[in-house]
Amino acid sequence: MKVNVSKKDIDNGVCGDGRECAVALAIRRAFKTDDVFIAVYYPDTDEEDESDGKYMSIRIDDTEDYGERYIDKYDHILNFLDWFDNSLDGCEPFKFNIDTTRTTI
Repeated sequence: MKVNVSKKDIDNGVCGDGRECAVALAIRRAFKTDDVFIAVYYPDTDEEDESDGKYMSIRIDDTEDYGERYIDKYDHILNFLDWFDNSLDGCEPFKFNIDTTRTTI
């Protein structure tokens, strides 16, 4: 599924809100649902560099979870969310894909 994070998403998104951030707004539009939640998890450590071990999960319709294996530009999204959540200037629109073709065995 192609997702386009637009300037409007960036302008209307809510910093620090996994349901209303710019990326969540774009995913809601792409998947035609209001039930989207993005969680970013940080390692349980006191080290200064928290980038190692950081990961993200995108939940859609409270049933589908997508992680690194299913999201291209995964690292870019993590960096974008860090900038967006910290209200830093310079967040630019971008596009990414979520692989929805996985099957259950």
